[in-house]
Amino acid sequence: MKRLVLTITVILALGLTGTASAYIDGNATIEVKGAYANDTWTELTIENIKFGYPDFDGDGKWYGLVTVEPNATGCPTNLFDGPVNNVWSTGFQTSPTTVQSGPKTFPLDGAYGQRLCFYVVQMRSNSAVDSGYMGAQLLEVRPDTPDPGMTKAEARIIAKSKLAKKYGRSWRKGKARKVTCQPLSTIYNCKATWRYGGKSRKGSVIVKK
Repeated sequence: MKRLVLTITVILALGLTGTASAYIDGNATIEVKGAYANDTWTELTIENIKFGYPDFDGDGKWYGLVTVEPNATGCPTNLFDGPVNNVWSTGFQTSPTTVQSGPKTFPLDGAYGQRLCFYVVQMRSNSAVDSGYMGAQLLEVRPDTPDPGMTKAEARIIAKSKLAKKYGRSWRKGKARKVTCQPLSTIYNCKATWRYGGKSRKGSVIVKK
């Protein structure tokens, strides 16, 4: 299965709100693995998100936020401009650390084409609240799982039945029976060895995949 990995390393320019007096420059790292929508765009599944703020300056506390928004509207640059669809948060952190989400599922509204949006919010010790838009990742529809087709073990089971029909009593009453199947483009070429009546025997059959 295809695994989608996105790594974002950006310089934060946290918007000023409340009593904030300066912008804060910092480094945030975000890695998303296995983020897919289903084919009706009604459910989001995520294997894991790593969200870190290694350059946190130690003033107050911070949290990372992941939302999902339709491509038609895009991600709000200012997190507080309006309602957002929260998918996951790191929770409040007081040190420059990295937090992982683990597997997550989230309902979508059915709009074709959506994206994940990433934000950092810092609650300062002077009660100021700063937020920064970190970027976005377009979602893809989960690819179909390839049909593995017939396995060698399944081919051997069918081959034994074919050998019984082809060689009759010799195969059914034979000893030390052994079957090996070699996969080709559309078939398995199966060969067998066994002993019957004090003699070594061998045979072959074709099994269609």
